[in-house]
Amino acid sequence: MNYTLYQRAESAQNAAMESGEAQRPAVALPRSAPFRGFTSRVVNPLMRRIGARVPGYAILTHTGRRTAHRYRTPLKIFRRDGDYVIALMYGTTADWLRNVQAAGGGELSHGGRTVTVTNPRVTHDPTASLAPGYARPAFRFLRVSTFVTLTPSPDGTSAGASRPAR
Repeated sequence: MNYTLYQRAESAQNAAMESGEAQRPAVALPRSAPFRGFTSRVVNPLMRRIGARVPGYAILTHTGRRTAHRYRTPLKIFRRDGDYVIALMYGTTADWLRNVQAAGGGELSHGGRTVTVTNPRVTHDPTASLAPGYARPAFRFLRVSTFVTLTPSPDGTSAGASRPAR
């Protein structure tokens, strides 16, 4: 059979659960998880070029926790109480999230500006109350219930001040 990476991972998880080696995650995978490969290969290269200029989107620049390479990840962002909120459309295992957590932050480029962000906090929110009202029904349908909140650096000095985007 010709399984996708997602199906193989799910099969391996199920086999591990049946043998008693693994615990089922507390949060179900979002319905958008099977599209992760397509998004990485097709959508992200386009969004890396235009994402910082599209309203509601940003480019997160972060450093690889093992490779020390700089990566640019396009993301849909929301503002809430001065912080940036990002829905974890593919769960908490995204490499960009683990890199940002390991580094304690990164740089977010949007609207022609680059802002240093720090203090990544992952929140399980089944009601999607961190998202604006218009996005909540979609997140509930897609079973997206985990969000990360990033705080803009107050002085902007750790990885670069709020400056024009590159």
